[in-house]
Amino acid sequence: MSASRSLQTVLKYLPFPVLALFIVDIFTFRFTDRFLSGTGFGVIGLDFFSVPRAFINLVEGISIFETDHASWYGSHASPYYYHPAVSVAVGAWTSALPPGIALLSFILVSAALLIYTGIEWKRHFTDPLHKYGSMAMVCCSLPVYLMLWHGQMHVFTVVSVVLILSGVMDIKTNGKTGIKLVAGLLLSLLSKPVILLWIPALLIMKETRKGTLTAIGWYVLVSLVFLAVPFLNPQDDNQVHWTNILANTTDTHIHQNIYSFVNTFSRFYKGRLLNMLCLVVPVVLVLAGSRLLKVKDLEERVDVLIILMLALLCSYYFAYTTVWEYHYTTLIACLPAVLYLLLQSSGRERRYLKIIFIAGLALYLPTTYIITPQPNKAGVVVMQLCKIIPVVVMLSVLIVVLTSRLRRTY
Repeated sequence: MSASRSLQTVLKYLPFPVLALFIVDIFTFRFTDRFLSGTGFGVIGLDFFSVPRAFINLVEGISIFETDHASWYGSHASPYYYHPAVSVAVGAWTSALPPGIALLSFILVSAALLIYTGIEWKRHFTDPLHKYGSMAMVCCSLPVYLMLWHGQMHVFTVVSVVLILSGVMDIKTNGKTGIKLVAGLLLSLLSKPVILLWIPALLIMKETRKGTLTAIGWYVLVSLVFLAVPFLNPQDDNQVHWTNILANTTDTHIHQNIYSFVNTFSRFYKGRLLNMLCLVVPVVLVLAGSRLLKVKDLEERVDVLIILMLALLCSYYFAYTTVWEYHYTTLIACLPAVLYLLLQSSGRERRYLKIIFIAGLALYLPTTYIITPQPNKAGVVVMQLCKIIPVVVMLSVLIVVLTSRLRRTY
């Protein structure tokens, strides 16, 4: 058996034992905890138990946001930060189970969803090495362990970005995105709206405009239901979800475990100017990409949209102030899209895409937390830069790719 064939076999089955080991480790030895600063809270399921508690609150006529004070379900929980719809969609069935079983069940569902995203990526490659490699990319990373450790609803965002990108790629063969675009947008908007920065770009391109407007329409409708129906909004405060989003875009949160550009550099510069400058990045990207999304060649429009979406996702780690390490599962899940572009590129752009791909692979590496679990101020910055520098490189080179395409087209 050749080395290539052996590697294919390893990658084909790798996600299953890795995810299984992650889950066993979470509930037993917690060996992997030493690689991730986000496990320093010491209690698994910290972000999960707020969801079943939120549903129990609805039944009791209490606000869904009063979850960190409750003690009638699970021993601990963080405040509820998700869209109100999650309290019903996930909270209804998990609250019917004992807390430990509910957490395990949701982690198993999360693992199954990650496997599904890997299978979805496989469809876009012909070489078995790329097929199985793309699946391993999504499932086998330390941020995935942390996401499962917390019982985070962020898994729906991971699925959403893959569905959206997959739907966009389908335009080349089907001329349309199908249901994937709408489903992907709704999964994120109705849980954690990380893909908000993608919406302007998706509205510009005519092949994605209808699906995007459909998703926005459903999102508005569902949100209005959770604002207007008394049972779903017993204390008339569900609008807190949207004020939290705004606060995490404009306010600075200095914390050791937050891996955002703004958080790290706010230690040296205080004030809203840095936040505002970081918010300018996605605006400039959309304005620059809008011209390229109107070129006549369909395949080029699709490729430009993918490049623009990747750049906008990288800018999220600049524009949003509260980025935990598990948020990098979203960008990691998009690496197969970089590989997809790389395989069909040539010349200078191919070299650029190789740099982007290699920088993305750096996100799999552990931070310095394993060496200094209680770092000083300088140590915290070094630890955070382990994640921030690869994103800076990816964003910078993606901007170069967009700029070169603009020059070539106009």
